[in-house]
Amino acid sequence: MNHVGGDANLPTGEEIPIIHWVLDTEMTVPCPLPVAWCLFKDIRMWYTEYSWEVTSGPAYERDNGLEEGQTLKLVSTHPLPRIPVEKRVETPEHYVTKILKVRPSAEIVSVLSGSIYDLKQYTAFYVWRLEEAETGTRIAIETYGEAELVSPLQPDQMSEYMESFVSNWHRSWSTAFANYARALGTGSEAGAK
Repeated sequence: MNHVGGDANLPTGEEIPIIHWVLDTEMTVPCPLPVAWCLFKDIRMWYTEYSWEVTSGPAYERDNGLEEGQTLKLVSTHPLPRIPVEKRVETPEHYVTKILKVRPSAEIVSVLSGSIYDLKQYTAFYVWRLEEAETGTRIAIETYGEAELVSPLQPDQMSEYMESFVSNWHRSWSTAFANYARALGTGSEAGAK
């Protein structure tokens, strides 16, 4: 389902100010859904590329993890893709995420937003789904987003930027999935796609 790009409605050769994407990934873990869900909702345990700090809503407790109505500040511990140095503008280095919906043992929906790194305005909806599979539990991650760059890019620069953006997203989730499998004790038996 991966689709990424800049604003396709601009005349050829003009700088592109907007990026948009639809990205997905999944993995199956060899354990029952209740076990997979219990760890999944405790995202701080396995998605360690970000620090997760509750700024409003229910407290983050290990037994409850992510809950509907929480707003969290996310700070990356890994550098994100950057536009060329001559076009850089300093922006905050964190996201804000709001947990919109939690369907126990099934789904978490969140919106991630802010002004971060090279992105003047960033908004992405995430849908995290868990479901029983033949070999255990299937975990699917989908994101739909749009962001305005602090400085527009030429088409060739945009292509390079988006390649880095997508690569970083997949690397981040692959690392998180590997951490998740280790935390479950399933190690290399879990397969990410």
